[in-house]
Amino acid sequence: MENLCTDITAIVVGGQKQKLVAEAVACIERINIPYELCDDIYSAVAMIVTAPAGNLLVVGCFTTLTSENMRLFSLVPKGKKVSFCCILKKWSDHFQPKVMAATQAGVFVINDAEHIEIIIKQCRHSEAAAKPKTGGRDFSSRITSLADKFFLTRAEHDALLGVNHNAATENNAITK
Repeated sequence: MENLCTDITAIVVGGQKQKLVAEAVACIERINIPYELCDDIYSAVAMIVTAPAGNLLVVGCFTTLTSENMRLFSLVPKGKKVSFCCILKKWSDHFQPKVMAATQAGVFVINDAEHIEIIIKQCRHSEAAAKPKTGGRDFSSRITSLADKFFLTRAEHDALLGVNHNAATENNAITK
């Protein structure tokens, strides 16, 4: 099949033995999109930061991509357009708050890996996808300001994004 979008690269998050990941990879291979496979969201973050492509689609299981209080969705390096696609096969009421927050932030939530093709077409047609604002603040600001036990220092945040940092702010949490 012909490439749907030659400038998009997929990052698939999850273990190769997971059925959902295997289905996502098969769909991406079928539509001839280049992809990288990452075992977890931490390696996916590293891939997002170091990937040469400017248009990325991160695909994975809903529970995997929404771990760490959905912070993955707020990490978008300058000069790159990153879209997120969560696959949620079995609905449960306890997912509703996270699904609502994710979709309001512009994250695609699908129930079948075959729908990835539709998401790729939407990514191709969308320009610099501005995330919708919710509650007066954008999703990135709300996720960054969550008061929980997982804080990054400014130096860690800058290092993750490949940005030079000021040594005076090295020990300050990014949420302060």
